[in-house]
Amino acid sequence: MKQIIGKYGIMGGILLILSAVIIYVLGMGSSWVLLTIIPLVTYIVLIYLGVLSVREVRSFTNNKIEFKMAFGTALSTLFIALIFSTLFSYLLYNVIDPEYADKIKIETITKTEQRLEKAGLSDEKMEEILETIESKDFNFDFKKVVKSIGYGIIVFGIISLIIAASVKKDLYLEENQ
Repeated sequence: MKQIIGKYGIMGGILLILSAVIIYVLGMGSSWVLLTIIPLVTYIVLIYLGVLSVREVRSFTNNKIEFKMAFGTALSTLFIALIFSTLFSYLLYNVIDPEYADKIKIETITKTEQRLEKAGLSDEKMEEILETIESKDFNFDFKKVVKSIGYGIIVFGIISLIIAASVKKDLYLEENQ
């Protein structure tokens, strides 16, 4: 079972890293459609990998799996992918391209300013919004790594509950039929 979880978790981690690399290479100046579709497709495939891991574990248990085991399998698979992704992000921001956070901040400010001008906001309101963005820290330090993992566990926990509920075979119902 650990090998199955590891296999799909590593595949998910590689998928998340590839997605991050593609977005990094394309740059934040790319089309918002691409910057939306790439992560969306990535997470759909990641969820599918979670489903596949539970199904494969279920196939080794006579096509029956308890909810707890299905949940644990899905969560463990997604957690491994999360760790890979978070470690890569930390390396990207702190080793590979230490100026990346500043580039993202500048691009965010520029795009926000363009959108606010199109929306016709007053200069005063625009200045307030842009100052808020400028005051934010875009670096990916250890504190943000821990936060990222924490939020990831919550989100992937909810996804794992859904996967477990949809993939498991109810042992109680089958025994009473």
